[in-house]
Amino acid sequence: MRLGHKSRFEDALSYLALTLVLAVAVVPVLWLLLTSFKQPVDVYAMPPKLIASPTLDNYRILLFERGFLGYLKNSVIVSTGATVICVGLGSLYAYTLARSRFKARNNMAFWVLSLRMLPPIAVIVPYYLIFRQIRLLDTPFALIVVYMVMNFPLAVWIMKGFFDELPLELEEASRIDGCSDFQTFFKVVVPMVRPGLAGTAVITMIFSWNEFMFALILTGEKAKTLPVGVTGFVTFEGIKWGLLAGGGIFIIAPILIASFVFQKHLIRGLTLGGIK
Repeated sequence: MRLGHKSRFEDALSYLALTLVLAVAVVPVLWLLLTSFKQPVDVYAMPPKLIASPTLDNYRILLFERGFLGYLKNSVIVSTGATVICVGLGSLYAYTLARSRFKARNNMAFWVLSLRMLPPIAVIVPYYLIFRQIRLLDTPFALIVVYMVMNFPLAVWIMKGFFDELPLELEEASRIDGCSDFQTFFKVVVPMVRPGLAGTAVITMIFSWNEFMFALILTGEKAKTLPVGVTGFVTFEGIKWGLLAGGGIFIIAPILIASFVFQKHLIRGLTLGGIK
């Protein structure tokens, strides 16, 4: 009986801890959502109003007056392009590191990891000067290149863990059947690591979608992304909380939808690489 009481007490503590963590994660998002439907007079009301007269004016202004559809399009183009290129090249590089046996393999792996250690602020000026010189400032292509380079080490190290766990016998059998190295990779290896590819793609897209500093420095009006677009609501006249909250929902919603859609693959992708 004592063991049963102890177990129920531990379960209660676990549920309480999970509830607190869930509240910390969800309550700010719910507050942001409620604020996006409030009128200015309700936003500044004291004490704060949880339930107020809902309005769609904030979203109407964002879509038809502030050009947020253009910012959304830029964010989709940049994050999708960077993710596809990064995961594709990162997978090829990670497979090479996992299967090669040359002496400098570990040094090359550490060099890739060191790129992730570099503070972004240290390279923002060189990137700006290079893109200005080749006339690529304020273009989606510039951000795609930067985000691809920034997330490449992450993709390599995640995918390398998956390739290390794959049995070599399957690849050797495919080569005996006459497959080339490229056929072995695309027809045998890639189908077995699809959960890892999905997980890596989602994580890479999240980093690209939420990035702010490079998007702020390297873009103007033509290639401005959502994180930069919401800064326009912090003005010398004050903070436009309703529009700011609506812009935040625009940023959060696509990532939440993608995470729910690929939830199964994402969970398998984050766990499969660490299981023998």
